[in-house]
Amino acid sequence: MAVLIKGKSIKCTQKSRDHYLRGSENERITVREVKGFATKDPDEALRMIASSAKGTKCEKPVYSAKINPETDRIWNKDEINAAVELLEENLGLKGHPRVVVEHKKNGRIHFH
Repeated sequence: MAVLIKGKSIKCTQKSRDHYLRGSENERITVREVKGFATKDPDEALRMIASSAKGTKCEKPVYSAKINPETDRIWNKDEINAAVELLEENLGLKGHPRVVVEHKKNGRIHFH
C-alpha cells in the first residue's frame, strides 16, 4: 500500500474548519469518523478543541495530516483506519480524540 502523508500542527480557526468540512474546492467531503469527543458533530468537535486551547498557551492545538493513498484504487474502511492508527502511533497521539474527513478533489481521494 503506497501512501504519502504530510502534516503539521495548526490553529483551529473557522477557516481551517471550513476547509475540512465545507471546502468549496472539493468535489465531495465525507466525515469518516469523530472519536473521543462528547459530540459526533465534526464542526462542534473542532470548536471544542479551539475552546479548550484558549485556556492554555497552546497556539496550534490540532495536528493536521493529509493522507494521500495511491491513485490506482479506492481504499476500504479497514485500510483507512490502519493508516490513521499507524500515523497516530508514530506521532505519539494514540488515544487522542480525532476527526477523520475524506476529500475528493480533482477526482483524487485523500484524507485529513
